[in-house]
Amino acid sequence: MSSIATFPCVPCVIEGNYTINQQCQRLDSGACSFCGNAEYCTDIPLEFQENANAMLEALAKYEAGLSTVIKQRWRREFEKLLKQLRMSLGVWFKVELERRSEVKRKQEEERRRAEAEERKRLEEEKRRMNEERELQELRNLERLMELSGKHPKKPLVTTIDAPGIENKLADVATKLDNLAAVVQQQTDALTAYTKLMYDIYYQDNRCDGGEQQPVFNDNGKRDREEEVENGQEEKRRRREDDGHAEDVSGDVAMNLVNN
Repeated sequence: MSSIATFPCVPCVIEGNYTINQQCQRLDSGACSFCGNAEYCTDIPLEFQENANAMLEALAKYEAGLSTVIKQRWRREFEKLLKQLRMSLGVWFKVELERRSEVKRKQEEERRRAEAEERKRLEEEKRRMNEERELQELRNLERLMELSGKHPKKPLVTTIDAPGIENKLADVATKLDNLAAVVQQQTDALTAYTKLMYDIYYQDNRCDGGEQQPVFNDNGKRDREEEVENGQEEKRRRREDDGHAEDVSGDVAMNLVNN
């Protein structure tokens, strides 16, 4: 009766399934009929087997008792030892379940980490294969253009040392295009403004009967604006002179125009 094979499992002792009249029966799966789960059904650990043996000896003497008095005596002894064992195993099993939960959690984290590393490796392998395929296509295209005489010979790129360089180059090209568009807009605006100033100044001279063309010096736009303003001021003075000095001779009026 003291053999370890007769020991009840820990859950049966703690949960009260093991009694003097009800034993813990192991199934072929390794679990008892009460637990039904081999992982949960746990054998009594070595440090508690001495108490378990004393309990089994009390059970054996109870079963061998020839009188009611003897049976009652060993029944009380069995139940006392069972209660002590239940309390000890209850504390131990709580810690054991926490330890198992932590081990399971770490195993799950390790599994997820391994899966993430495998996905990363596959993605890196896929990226490398795509780069090699694109590089081979580029080599084939350049070779074809060289053979057709439509493209000068250039040294082919043999390695790609900067991941994502295509995206960076595309961003730089886009920024350069935007900058060129802004510069072109400013150039067009300056050209249109210069033409407008030229037309205004030229029309004023034509209306005044003169043939003088606008002179563009090194001061550029500012000088042209001053010339237009001076021409308009001169025109205004001539109109005032025509309205208030009708007796002025033609020679004097011509001198005013020339000035």
